Amino acid sequence: MIEQGRLILTMMPSLYCKLDCPHCYLTKEQRRSKDCLSLKEIQITCDKISNYYQDKNIQATIDIYWYGGEPTTMGVELFSDMCDIINSTFIDHKVRHTLLSALVGVNLGDWIPVVNKYCDSKIQTSYDGLMRGDRYDNTWQKQVRYATAQGLKVSTLSVFNKFIKNDGAEEVFVKLMKLGVKECGWLPFQKNTRNDSTGMFNEHSTSMNEFSNFMINFTEINDSVDPSAKFLIGNELFINSMNANGTQMSNTGAQTVFLMPNGDMVMPDYDQFNVEYMRLFGNILTQSFDNILTSKSRRDWIRRQITRNNNKECLECDKWNCCLMEFWKNNNKNDDCYGAKKYVDWLLYGSTIEKMRAHTAIENIA
Repeated sequence: MIEQGRLILTMMPSLYCKLDCPHCYLTKEQRRSKDCLSLKEIQITCDKISNYYQDKNIQATIDIYWYGGEPTTMGVELFSDMCDIINSTFIDHKVRHTLLSALVGVNLGDWIPVVNKYCDSKIQTSYDGLMRGDRYDNTWQKQVRYATAQGLKVSTLSVFNKFIKNDGAEEVFVKLMKLGVKECGWLPFQKNTRNDSTGMFNEHSTSMNEFSNFMINFTEINDSVDPSAKFLIGNELFINSMNANGTQMSNTGAQTVFLMPNGDMVMPDYDQFNVEYMRLFGNILTQSFDNILTSKSRRDWIRRQITRNNNKECLECDKWNCCLMEFWKNNNKNDDCYGAKKYVDWLLYGSTIEKMRAHTAIENIA
């Protein structure tokens, strides 16, 4: 948990993005806004978090995830200055930066030295298949090839959609491997106010059964290839790590908080119809970090995670500590659960291939 010194701070200092991805929860107004946290506000944020851990005499492990929007639109200079403030303020803590970029429309020549300096030469990007069309996919592939040729380690964090499902695990496996991607993770397509109202959710989303089937097939292929050609699959490592070392808080998101351009600290939540929204915990520019963590809103949110949203099937499940549920919500009838139990069961008990599955901590995944 954050209170125990494990903080995943998802930095969204700017939400600006020229793209219109179907799975994005941001409105057009948010994605076109040039509002951005200032360096002074970044310093205030870091000081308050540092003071919180100093008061508790905790040496924290802090992962900074740069999301958005498209974080590279802030520019190299502003991004670098923000990283310098973070690193110098958290000098007594273990800090790691991860940059998530669409890559499309990004001048990688400018950004590669920055990624090398602050992000251990690693960059994360979303593989969408053909959901955004051939032209977008071809441009994205060209950027990935360039990045890997320049020595960057490219990992993918992808929202599973109908185009990826229709391509199938084998085709996707070969495509990503040829591009030089070595690490990948997969998320179900989530419903939000924007894509639900426009019909994009029904157009692009899949069932959880289809998600689990893809994950099983993809992992089976990965198990069958030469060790030097294997992917590091984030979902697989998380399940194995939590199955071996998980607690009641393992997959509750209790270590994470999002920082928005106005200083709000929020987390994704879901209403009774499984529509995603951002739940406000407080504002770091006007409140202490302790007040935000102990706010009624966050305590209610944490309670919902711990009680598994009072889903009967989740409370009775023996995989409650190692499933893939990303922020607890209602499961759909006649479908695999949002924790992907079908995949979890297969991974832990159903695979016919004899192998050692590494109990690697999720924190070690780039």
